Amino acid sequence: MSFSLAVPLLTTFLVVLVVPGQDFVTVARLAMSRSRSVGIAAASGTATGLLFWALASVLGVSALLDDHVGLSSALRIGGAVTLMAFGMYSIVQALRAGSMTPLGASVGDRIGLNQSLMGAWATGLLSNLTNIKLLVFFSSIFSGFLPDNLSVPENALIALAMATIGFGWFSLVATLGSHPRVAQAYHRARRGMDVAFGLVFIAAGVLIALRH
Repeated sequence: MSFSLAVPLLTTFLVVLVVPGQDFVTVARLAMSRSRSVGIAAASGTATGLLFWALASVLGVSALLDDHVGLSSALRIGGAVTLMAFGMYSIVQALRAGSMTPLGASVGDRIGLNQSLMGAWATGLLSNLTNIKLLVFFSSIFSGFLPDNLSVPENALIALAMATIGFGWFSLVATLGSHPRVAQAYHRARRGMDVAFGLVFIAAGVLIALRH
């Protein structure tokens, strides 16, 4: 396979990737509220999710879900509910004075894990996996940019390249978000920003739930 075949696909993926969405919010929030390393851990979780969806599209999971509408709907609604729960949790914690749980807490902290990096990775992964529409997106760009005669290993290699690009981008987001000036600005306006982040997650969950 010539690498030039994948250039248009990877370029399109990068353009779509840099548009701020729920993964951007997740990584940026953890980087600003915690540290660069925690943000990068979340970025690795997001990249893991991207790799999962890309490989799932290569293996034809999208076509399988098309044949099982009930399963597809259940996964979509489950992801939407999870996102809205994240959003409501963020808002409640922002509005509660003297909460015992830090507003930037990761999923790992909420379920009692002491390894904050693992918790941040899980947060990034869950944020990405709640968006089942990524499966449709990956299936569309794979079929739209690549020839049908590529082998599964070749497609998997491209999927790995996409996940690597995703990790690089979100690591940059984490690095910028953890800059002292950015972090200080976040902490000064933490309550309002956490409410805003919560509303973004709720809106994303509603949109996912309403899409067919």
